[in-house]
Amino acid sequence: MNIFDQKLKAKGHWPLKAKKISILTVNMGYKCDMGCPYCYADLLADRTEEMSLSTVNKVLNILKKNSAIKTLYILGGAPELNPHIKYLLKSAADMGREVMLNSNLAAYSRPGMGDFPAFLAENKIKILSYLSCYTEPRYTDTEAGYTEEGLDKQRGLGTYRKIISALGKLNEAGYGKEGAALTLDIVFHPASASEEICIETIEKNYRNRLKEMHAVTFSHLLAMNTFPTGLLKKTISEDEIKTYTKALEGKFNPCLVEDLMCRHSISVAHDEKLYHCDYWQLLGSAVNNGNASIGRIDGFDCEMPGNREIATSPLFCFLCTAGAGCSDIEHGESKIDAGCTDTKGSADQKKDEKCCSH
Repeated sequence: MNIFDQKLKAKGHWPLKAKKISILTVNMGYKCDMGCPYCYADLLADRTEEMSLSTVNKVLNILKKNSAIKTLYILGGAPELNPHIKYLLKSAADMGREVMLNSNLAAYSRPGMGDFPAFLAENKIKILSYLSCYTEPRYTDTEAGYTEEGLDKQRGLGTYRKIISALGKLNEAGYGKEGAALTLDIVFHPASASEEICIETIEKNYRNRLKEMHAVTFSHLLAMNTFPTGLLKKTISEDEIKTYTKALEGKFNPCLVEDLMCRHSISVAHDEKLYHCDYWQLLGSAVNNGNASIGRIDGFDCEMPGNREIATSPLFCFLCTAGAGCSDIEHGESKIDAGCTDTKGSADQKKDEKCCSH
């Protein structure tokens, strides 16, 4: 029994079991146009794994047969690089599903992508984007994401300007404006897991600076922890990893367990295997070892995996259960755990303090 399971057991939540699936997470493949040297997922431009049209149609068939699935959450890699992305987005939207796209935004500057923001708006796709870098000591958390030098150093020369350009085009299409139905959320990575941050203050700084410097706006700012694996693991020491995970462990909040994303979703990989979450997918550990029945998309049944026992790991499970968790990317009908950090003074923190008597 790992330390995360021990925490669950002490609070009466072990073993961790899934509930009815309402969110289908789909990873379109591992190809990415960034090549970040600190990528926790080893996503690079030379990766060729991508979801085929046949598999996309199987995903859509799952949605057709299972009305209980309200939300389709799409990620990658850079999912925009998959040739079938528009087909999947539009088809799911036409079924009346809430569709969320995890995007690095840089892909919007590629040839043939000029109409993509308008396409997203037409189909009312919700966007979760990234404007962040792993902070160097000379940058504060409030500067890290909108510092061109810092972001380009991590993600590649010219990336910052591509992202800002994409934000502007999305604003023109109706995204990210106050009171607008088209949601454009931005994620940043805090510099440390051991310190509390005030997300409201950082969001205000992001909003003011981006508006002043580039006349762009967004809907919400989310603070998201990442976990030390892939290329990121190669850049930090074992002692740093232990310190990081220990800090998250110390912020464990049992109030967040009930609504963890893994309990209400299943993750589909490009190769049709099913995973408890996208983190397990990165480690190659599929449900039922990827065997037929509940381990692959062909054997998917919305009810069958509903009472499955969820595998856990202290490597990343504490990301979604630390402090206030920021565990809800909650817009419309979806509630998606994001592995976020403490949000000192936030509404989520106050909610957790009230709900939890442990």
